[in-house]
Amino acid sequence: MSKPDRKPEEHPEYKMFKFVVVALLGATVPVIVFWLAFHSYPAGGPPEWAEFATYFSGFATPIIAFCSVLLFFRSLIIQRDEFTKTREEMAKATQLQLETVRIQEKANEHIKIAAEKDYERWNIERYDSFIKKLEIDDRKNSIDLTDFLGVKQIPIALGFRTILHGLDENDILKRLENKNDLFCFNMLLANYFTNRTSLAALIIEYPDKSSIIKLYGTLIMSLKMERDFIISLFDKLRAKSGYDSMRGDKVISNYKSVTERLFNMLGWKI
Repeated sequence: MSKPDRKPEEHPEYKMFKFVVVALLGATVPVIVFWLAFHSYPAGGPPEWAEFATYFSGFATPIIAFCSVLLFFRSLIIQRDEFTKTREEMAKATQLQLETVRIQEKANEHIKIAAEKDYERWNIERYDSFIKKLEIDDRKNSIDLTDFLGVKQIPIALGFRTILHGLDENDILKRLENKNDLFCFNMLLANYFTNRTSLAALIIEYPDKSSIIKLYGTLIMSLKMERDFIISLFDKLRAKSGYDSMRGDKVISNYKSVTERLFNMLGWKI
């Protein structure tokens, strides 16, 4: 069996309002009674009216004062309720604003992440483009060196060490007895050093470190295989040709420094 519906409790201000109405009606009763009982009598003089005024004011004034207090109290309740409603509405509005701000922050975060990914993608493509250009120059320098030595061209995927495959330093030096040939070859080798140094520097700064070996492992391996060989060759060629300059010192110094940084970054022993 369902419980009988209970009568909803009245709000205190409505109870008070009913009480005030009853009190006001009660205050009019003496006037009505007096009018019904005495209106047929001739009007009295001032003493009679003074007596009535004293009687009525003594009866009505406390009632009216009490009703005024109740009405004032009721107005306070109404103000309190309105203030509570206003506060609740402000809280709801503030909550909505906070939700809007959170949504906007999330949207901004997504935009930021998307922009960072776009920039990273663009940066990687830019580095890939630079490295491809340098690889083309690298192959050209390799071919120039090969042609200058009169060595048969073979695949150069592993760099200079592969180009001079089968030749040692003494074989190369014998091919360069002429001072002019030595000087020219030394210059070609310096250009090769410079280009390979730029390649190593770009790989060090490559944005996606996790993909370096996958994308440029062969190139890095060629740098490692040829490093000691061509540094030694370059020094001996400079000594034999008597060619010495600040450019040569700077070229070999940069090459050693940058390639060492690259191999250290990858955890490879030199």
